[in-house]
Amino acid sequence: MIAGDASGRNKRRTGHFMAHLGVPSEVHVRAPLRGKDLAILEFSPRQNHRVRTFATNGMSEHVQLLDGRATRTELILVVADSQPWTVELLDALARYPLAHQTRLLEHDTMALDEGVIEKVRPFVGLLIASPARTFKPTLGGISDPELGCIPVHQVVGITGRELDFAIANGGHELWNRLRPLATDFCWDRPRTEVV
Repeated sequence: MIAGDASGRNKRRTGHFMAHLGVPSEVHVRAPLRGKDLAILEFSPRQNHRVRTFATNGMSEHVQLLDGRATRTELILVVADSQPWTVELLDALARYPLAHQTRLLEHDTMALDEGVIEKVRPFVGLLIASPARTFKPTLGGISDPELGCIPVHQVVGITGRELDFAIANGGHELWNRLRPLATDFCWDRPRTEVV
């Protein structure tokens, strides 16, 4: 349990995302996450950022633990056009660490289940990464006086060959190959495969 005011932390997270992405075009209120509010914020394309960005708001209310090490995080995901599965995927990822008693860290990779893959081909997996170079670097950390710096990670779609490469060489090595691409890492736009 977190001491302090959860509604204040919610406002700070929302303010952080608004400072980088503008006013949310929609707030997708989700079922509470172990008694705490969870929403997925949707940001429409803007003049300087021509993609739709979705962000979790409330995932960081819970500590993610693995091997005695704790972390908190929020996630973003980028699409060119609004897709119904984006909210469902971020909701599932926000719940994943608590449901599986683990944590999501930068450079983690994960295979997607068949139901999701049908919607996001050619991607069959995801990589948790720092926000793409097309975002301001400060998007990657929410400053909270109660909780410290909360990392914001981007959920990047990866192909089967990229997932195999990450399993063999580590997600960090895959991100070293992906990061130089001048892309937003939209899930619904083709991009160069890096392996």
